[in-house]
Amino acid sequence: MDFPPAWTVLTSEEYETATPRITGDVSMEICAQLRPSGRILDNFRVSLGGSKILEYEADLGQLIPIPFFKGWRVKGQCWARDVAIRANIFSSGWIDLAATVGMREMEVFDKDGAGIPPGEFLRILNELDEDEPNAASFRFAVVVGEDNKPRLQMQSLPASAVLLSGKALLKG
Repeated sequence: MDFPPAWTVLTSEEYETATPRITGDVSMEICAQLRPSGRILDNFRVSLGGSKILEYEADLGQLIPIPFFKGWRVKGQCWARDVAIRANIFSSGWIDLAATVGMREMEVFDKDGAGIPPGEFLRILNELDEDEPNAASFRFAVVVGEDNKPRLQMQSLPASAVLLSGKALLKG
């Protein structure tokens, strides 16, 4: 491959909403703003797209680390284009697990694989002891895999999105 490759140059108005021109199941492009001289400014953004719905699954006992949720699972799906990777950073904002379940955008399954209704799950969270974690949040991040290829990774912490978004060290 020649470097630099042939760049696609868009207008500044197209920068904020540009979608990947690469076709496939899942695609990712990095957009950078250029000066008229051709030098790159400090602004960049990752654009996701594709024709396949992303499906994700996680161990609820890892998201909310208490014995009660051992063996429970959460599952969700979304279009890559709906994952909002923030400008000048390689991750989305924190997404609250309870809110996502409450909006029926994520499903909860107990250790036997039985689906738990959203209202029941929220009731369980509210009834947990005060000294136990009762919240979790997740986000999506663009990372580089061992094969040196970009990956979309789900990351989580056992706290509410409001709490995590208020901590400067956890915003990035």
